[in-house]
Amino acid sequence: MKKIHLLPMVMAFSASSVAVADDWPVGEIDKASTLQNQSISISVLNNDTGNNLVVSGVDDSSKKWGQVTLDADKKTLNYTPYKDFTGTDSFWYELKDDQGRINAAKVIVDVASSTPSGPWPLANTDEVDAEYDSAITIPVLANDVGVKLKLVEVDEWSVNKGKAWISANNQITYQQYGENRGDQQDEFWYTLEDQWGRRNAAKVIVSIKGDPTTSPWPVAVPDVATADNGLRANISVLENDEGAGLEIEEVDETTKQGGEARIFGDKIRYTPPADFSGRDSFWYQFADEQGRTNSAKVTLNVTKNTQKSVVEFCGNTYETDGTKANTRLSDLSPMAPVSYPSTAIRSTGVDGDLGVVNGRRYYVEGDVGSEQVVWMDVDGVLTRVSSIRSDQPTAALAMYKGVFYFTQGGRYLLSHDGERLVEHVDLLQDFVWGIRSPVEISDTNHFKSTIERVEGQGDALHFSVKSMKHIDDPIPTRGELILTTLWRISSDLDWKPVKFAQTRSFRYISSHIREAKNFYYFNGIDYYHFTYRVSTPNNGARDFQAKLVDNGIELDSALGNVEKFIEDRGRLFVLTKYTRDSVPPYTERPSKLYVVDNVNNKFVDLATCPQ
Repeated sequence: MKKIHLLPMVMAFSASSVAVADDWPVGEIDKASTLQNQSISISVLNNDTGNNLVVSGVDDSSKKWGQVTLDADKKTLNYTPYKDFTGTDSFWYELKDDQGRINAAKVIVDVASSTPSGPWPLANTDEVDAEYDSAITIPVLANDVGVKLKLVEVDEWSVNKGKAWISANNQITYQQYGENRGDQQDEFWYTLEDQWGRRNAAKVIVSIKGDPTTSPWPVAVPDVATADNGLRANISVLENDEGAGLEIEEVDETTKQGGEARIFGDKIRYTPPADFSGRDSFWYQFADEQGRTNSAKVTLNVTKNTQKSVVEFCGNTYETDGTKANTRLSDLSPMAPVSYPSTAIRSTGVDGDLGVVNGRRYYVEGDVGSEQVVWMDVDGVLTRVSSIRSDQPTAALAMYKGVFYFTQGGRYLLSHDGERLVEHVDLLQDFVWGIRSPVEISDTNHFKSTIERVEGQGDALHFSVKSMKHIDDPIPTRGELILTTLWRISSDLDWKPVKFAQTRSFRYISSHIREAKNFYYFNGIDYYHFTYRVSTPNNGARDFQAKLVDNGIELDSALGNVEKFIEDRGRLFVLTKYTRDSVPPYTERPSKLYVVDNVNNKFVDLATCPQ
């Protein structure tokens, strides 16, 4: 058996040749523990001192006949106790620095029985004091009970803007961040483990002392939400938090159970994992107007969709759980179609009137080219809403959940809920033909833009901005470029206009027409029917697709001429109809029944109608 021996070394130097050298490497005693018949890897150099240290030698076997080997990294030793041995064992290793100088150190290993003895480890609450400007070290295990306890986990962020981490000697370091905001209380949790891997957890309560010199620090309050039938949940996490000008900064994009969380303005959209029911959670961080941050936990109670949908397609009735394998003919009757309130505004037929919304009559005074003022009339009480001087008329757009939407200047979208005016967006701000200039947009001889409500389904308001550019040609023919941008407003995601689709068409000697229609908003996703037609050289050639779009990004498409969308029991179905091109090669597209996979955002082909 090879043994490591450290021999004294004596060196003599002449006074004229002595140079200052680095300190000799120092090896410190290492202590480790394992269980009966279980190997352990020990990073023995972590507590040693020297430059670029490596392990240059080690006892082949320990004092109690255990086996010791050197890992390929030359920094780690692997120890295996002798069969069925329990007790204290030891061995030596040799270390060397980058100058070839050597030293040695001892490793002591406690080998415990593989059968746990004694009660389960007990974790007790700790209470400590802290200040704003310094970190504290907390020996949390000092009041806990168990055999060879060690820390294995700690909440990185506390409930009140503190941060904690496991530091040396099985202790926790805690730091309070941000400006002094007076006396506060904070807390976090840690997890301990005994030598048999049995775990327990305890809370640390921190009392923070300080003099309030600024406004109170933002307060984070945990949230609880529900995601039913495997559908997404849009959570207004800031509603119960306290502070001025709060904005969400970060969120755990992957939740504890493998779901997804995304920030949308002052909301977080949660998507549950596939076929999951139970409790899920994630954390988010927000900041106030002074940049001070805090974080809170969101707990989700998730239920999966156990109902089966019933859909009529191709003269038959199908029952399905949303998978092709479990889609079959049925004699059940479908439920009544899901319907949503119209977003159209009731007209009064009076010149200047924009419409009536929930008893509020809106009308405009002033002519195009002069100041146009929008007024609200409620039982004879007049309120000035807005005004603009423009050569484009002020126009009503739509109503959605009691809010009146209108446009000014042919490009600005505004809304009024009876009390507050919101200026949403310049709808032509990011307008691009490829190459454009402000003069081109303002040139009414060559450019025209139309904003109008479009019919759509789902809990949303849909509208389009159609921009047309005329092209002069000496033939004489006038060509047209048409850019149509589709927008959607929904209450579940901030009421902010979202640009979800755009089509470009060209009419000249030949026509390339791209159109979007049949809009549906469901489960936080936009759906629509896309068509593409070419007049020449392949007159009559067409392309039909159903599109699935998340916040303006296309995630999937399915071939087919969309006839309608059907929402039933937490699922969205797409029904396409048979089409055949009128020109060679006379492409045929059968009628299809699709369903949307709500987790993976994909169209699933359920059935095909034989022609």
